[in-house]
Amino acid sequence: NFEVGTNTLYVDSSNGRVGINTQNLTEALEVSGTASLSNTMWVSPSGYTGNVGIGTTGPTAKLDVNVNTGGDVLTARFENIYNDSATFIEIVGRNASAVRKAGQIAVSTTGGLGFSAGQTPGTLGTPFAMFIPATGNVGIGTTSPAAKLDVVSDVIFREGLQVAGTATASYSRFGTDSSVRGEFNSA
Repeated sequence: NFEVGTNTLYVDSSNGRVGINTQNLTEALEVSGTASLSNTMWVSPSGYTGNVGIGTTGPTAKLDVNVNTGGDVLTARFENIYNDSATFIEIVGRNASAVRKAGQIAVSTTGGLGFSAGQTPGTLGTPFAMFIPATGNVGIGTTSPAAKLDVVSDVIFREGLQVAGTATASYSRFGTDSSVRGEFNSA
């Protein structure tokens, strides 16, 4: 065994273990205190699942984050520190011909949430297929929705459409001509 300082660096050569700020070793490498990586971290699946666990000793996915705290908890944070740049997360899949396409969730430079599908991995897909600005409105085909749901394209309702609530007018308008309207009475 080998030790530098009092628990600063401890090598348990008989069991193949290294400890930093600890001698109570049960794993190949144990660090007691804060650790920092300034470059790349990788996990080798040789003999293991290749899964990474944060808050768990038995990760069941490639990245498994567990939080054991009641109430709302910030579990993960991704931030782009450069000005005027969006931040996005993507999920990439491959078809039978190994063509890669990505679905993306992005935070725009204005703080809105954008969704894209069928994109080239690594490149933010714009315009977004769906966008939710800070107003809480939802835009499909637009990044400036003017109502709770603003769809800029054709819409097909396959199972019917139900409209309820109060309105400022007693009619519904279909089309862009303000003089054409349809009136519907409730049964």
